[in-house]
Amino acid sequence: MTARPPSSEGEQPQPGEAPHHAGPARSEGLRVLVVDDDTINRTLAAGILEKRGHSPVHATNGREAVEAAASEAFDLIFMDVQMPELDGFEATRRIRNAEMATGRHTPIAALTAQAMTGDRERCLTAGMDHYLPKPLDKTALLALLERISASRPNRRIRKPRAPSPL
Repeated sequence: MTARPPSSEGEQPQPGEAPHHAGPARSEGLRVLVVDDDTINRTLAAGILEKRGHSPVHATNGREAVEAAASEAFDLIFMDVQMPELDGFEATRRIRNAEMATGRHTPIAALTAQAMTGDRERCLTAGMDHYLPKPLDKTALLALLERISASRPNRRIRKPRAPSPL
């Protein structure tokens, strides 16, 4: 599957379309697959990622996420739990099964409006590595990006440089 950039009007993928990049690739940032059937949630997450120098790729359901993860390498996957066609739990199971053959492990962070007792544990038991409840907490998302970025060689979050002393 080949990802494609959105149009200048900010076009988002429609259900059934291939996932696509939300912006140009940046060698210093993380490649992050953002999987959510809600356009607003995808756009919000992608905006935060892009402002921090990361390269988001959109998918609108679990099936697209599995296909994208099989064809491209990502540093992180943000996975909505409740989606049409294939939910986040089953998509995670399929991604983890495919990873067994490659030896690769991509961190998956659950994004879910389910914030009840036991939901975090259910996500982690399903093979997800992190849990972020909705509405999305920007501080928690940025902290997770910092942890993932620090664990990836040559992938650092861009920080403003201090002025050089004269």
